[in-house]
Amino acid sequence: MALLESKATADAVEGYRRFVLTLANKVAATHRETARAGAPPGPWRSIK
Repeated sequence: MALLESKATADAVEGYRRFVLTLANKVAATHRETARAGAPPGPWRSIK
């Protein structure tokens, strides 16, 4: 974020921050829904 803050406008930094937080929240919500549904773990979990 420091690099972005030094190169971009305050509005662009805030927009990017909102984008990242929204994406993280959607991923977390999907993970919770999948876990509640009893779905098996993703294929990456079986890699050793």
